[in-house]
Amino acid sequence: MNLKYIAPLYFFVAVLLIVVSGFYDLGTIVYYPYNLIFSIILLVIGFLFGGIAAIIFNRRRTTLNPLRRPTSLITNGPYRFSRNPMYLGMFLMLLGLSFYFGSLASMAVSILFLMMMDYTVVPFEERSMENYFGKDFTKYKQKVRRWI
Repeated sequence: MNLKYIAPLYFFVAVLLIVVSGFYDLGTIVYYPYNLIFSIILLVIGFLFGGIAAIIFNRRRTTLNPLRRPTSLITNGPYRFSRNPMYLGMFLMLLGLSFYFGSLASMAVSILFLMMMDYTVVPFEERSMENYFGKDFTKYKQKVRRWI
């Protein structure tokens, strides 16, 4: 499978698993009156965080495809806080969906998504960035954390 499809595939599978676990009450936790509000807040923040990061890529005319050579190292916007704001946005959206359904299984899927990204996709992308941008990426990596 092509690496450029891995992150969206992980995200899509995680959404499906969260929805299924939510509908089947797999490990339902107590529903608090603010779960829906908290869920919406996480969904919006995740969408905005990841969306703004993608818009910055588009404006700088660099690729979203991890297999293609990036044209610039982006360190502004959400990249000031996280080296992976698009993936962090995906995680926050999954977490928001998990809170909506309120099941432990859905929370576990969200965390599993983050772990899969952290151990499979992100290391590959970071090696590529080090190859393309050298010391500039190394300095950026020392200043900005991988997630938050």
